Amino acid sequence: MPRQGADICQPASVSQVLQLSDGSRVLLSGIGSLRAENREVPGWARYQADGQLDTAFCRRAARSAFHPQEVYEASGGKLWVRMGSNRFDPAGPPLLKRLNADGTADASFSTTITGELNTCLPLRDGRILVGGTYLSEGKQVLGRLACLRADGSVDTGFTTALGAFEGVVIALAQQRNGDILVGGRRLSVGGKVDLSLIRLRLSGQFDTGFQALLSPTMPLMALTVQADDKPVVLAGMGAATVVRFLPSGAPDPAFQLRLRQALYITNNRPPLVALADGRILFPAHAQRGLPPTNDPTWRSLLCVQSNGEQDTTFQYRALPPYISSLQQLPDGRVLAGTSLVRYAGVSAARLTPTGIVVLQPNGAPESDQRLPKLQGPGTVRALATYPHNQLLVAGSFSAVGDQEAHNLARLHSDGTLDTAFTRRCNLEGDLQHVVVQPDGRLLVAGWGSRVNNSSQLLLVRRLPDGSPDTTFAPPLLTADAYQSITALVLQPDGKVLLAGQFRLPGGKEHTLLRLTALGKVDLSFQPPVSTESARSLLVQPDGKILVGSYPSLVRRLLPDGRLDPTFQSLRYSGLVTTLAQYPDGRILVGGQFSAGGFQGIPQLTDLARLLPTGKTDTTFHAPSFQVRYIQALAVLPDGRLWVGGSDRRDSQGNNTAPFSRAVRLLSHGRLDPSFDPALGPDGDVNALLVLPDGALFLGGQFTRTSRPQFSLAWLPPAPAKKPAKR
Repeated sequence: MPRQGADICQPASVSQVLQLSDGSRVLLSGIGSLRAENREVPGWARYQADGQLDTAFCRRAARSAFHPQEVYEASGGKLWVRMGSNRFDPAGPPLLKRLNADGTADASFSTTITGELNTCLPLRDGRILVGGTYLSEGKQVLGRLACLRADGSVDTGFTTALGAFEGVVIALAQQRNGDILVGGRRLSVGGKVDLSLIRLRLSGQFDTGFQALLSPTMPLMALTVQADDKPVVLAGMGAATVVRFLPSGAPDPAFQLRLRQALYITNNRPPLVALADGRILFPAHAQRGLPPTNDPTWRSLLCVQSNGEQDTTFQYRALPPYISSLQQLPDGRVLAGTSLVRYAGVSAARLTPTGIVVLQPNGAPESDQRLPKLQGPGTVRALATYPHNQLLVAGSFSAVGDQEAHNLARLHSDGTLDTAFTRRCNLEGDLQHVVVQPDGRLLVAGWGSRVNNSSQLLLVRRLPDGSPDTTFAPPLLTADAYQSITALVLQPDGKVLLAGQFRLPGGKEHTLLRLTALGKVDLSFQPPVSTESARSLLVQPDGKILVGSYPSLVRRLLPDGRLDPTFQSLRYSGLVTTLAQYPDGRILVGGQFSAGGFQGIPQLTDLARLLPTGKTDTTFHAPSFQVRYIQALAVLPDGRLWVGGSDRRDSQGNNTAPFSRAVRLLSHGRLDPSFDPALGPDGDVNALLVLPDGALFLGGQFTRTSRPQFSLAWLPPAPAKKPAKR
């Protein structure tokens, strides 16, 4: 069995791509770590004008500005770098930095600005405007908008001229005469309240003559200025619109938005670009974040002419769910950063999806463009041991290290990829489960292809060499969007149990289903009719079946599917996602739930231990977990246990501290002090696999543990427990 993890990778999308004046390009990923051309880089990278990775810049930038949110070009080849928010860590790194052209920090610029920085605007005179929700410099409160001089000091003259200013600043733009447009929510200045768009003089003074009115129910999302100085705004979270104003602030009667589809925005920072020829580019989102594939006229990137009429000659036909950045290049082409998409007409993106594309002025992707190789962490959803000390890895990924592997891979005992097996197991989709049979064959289940709003689920069996097992012929399973096979287990007699929400041919829906060893529906299995959605399964040594459901109910079935009357079913409020069993029959239940606290039942939250009869084990006291919900459990030979899950976020979508997604507990449920959670993964944990010696494999989606590592990590055996003092 391997004694090390591996980098499980998939193509990375970008949150921003910016071409600089010298032709080089800066790419931001939105994650803390990337592999660019098979080299580790700090979440962002720069490529030279000839397409080569600027490794020296990336190395220096890793020390100067880790994981930036947005970059802007400064004079002299320098870069402004916006870091986002440190409102929960005022002693953290500053929110704004300026880098030299070689990636080192510019020592001539220094600021300790803290708070929540939403946007910046480099001014033509070398100063920079900063806007956000709350900003301060040391003990000085800056409010929502401030101007910094070229050395980083606060321009107090601008602050004085601005006066009292409230609201949330979302976007900034500068007109040709130097005037500054400020867009946001509930802006108040100069005695005016609840404004969405205002104009300031270069000095900071409020321009009372600019009267731009937007509906308070349509918050401003993006702002740009056309070549004729007319402001254009994209407004609305959800149902949205585009409005153009005259330089005076009055609505432009020559512009009336006329689209052939509804405009819907779900991205907090959608791009908006005014092209040199008067047209306007902006993204469109579907209401649930995914394009309606049954509508051939729907577009994820819209272009309108100068009068607001949709430009139907604009030829961009790809359907990425999100377009994160747009920039018109000096030659009229458009550089776009998107979620991942394949382009049939682009040789470099025909098979491997990309998050970067160059469009011709008519919207058609350039066929011969050179694209960077960007990889982020793939997703590992299931792990299994295989004979001869091999490890099976299933999920959603495209490579193991620098070797191609699609969603299912087998690693040798030395950690190298079994390329012959992996090549034969080239499976499309998002694999959720893998189970190894005693004869070496393996069952694999997950999401397959998607048609309109329905998913065709994947359930296959492979021979030990990775080739298809044609003797296994399960029925075609389909499901509504976002539903899937949530559990797959093998019974000792070779039959296969499935849980989830899916349909058989003919339309009959199931939450529990059993197949024979050949894949036929086992009609002898008759589980009780229930509105519960089964999420997790565990077959006990005596053949009985534990089922964790939603809304959460742990119940036990007899081998033929009937309820076991000897098991005390306990109802929860929430979701049971994973089950595990001790050798003595006690049961671990994990998920996101709460139960008990009444009728003598102790309060249970997210993790509980049950006796073999189903009663609550009152000797087990789980801690409060900093995870959104528990996704994996594993019991060690000495009775300690591992818990893995996904991150918990606050109401604003920020991670809550500590960021522990994997913890080790003592046998009674308390945290094991011999394990430092800081050495665990920095992202979600979906799968745990304990080896006979107590070592552990963790699979999920993360970028590092105690060292850089993409999505698959190995942890050594836990140190032996100290004997109790007499």
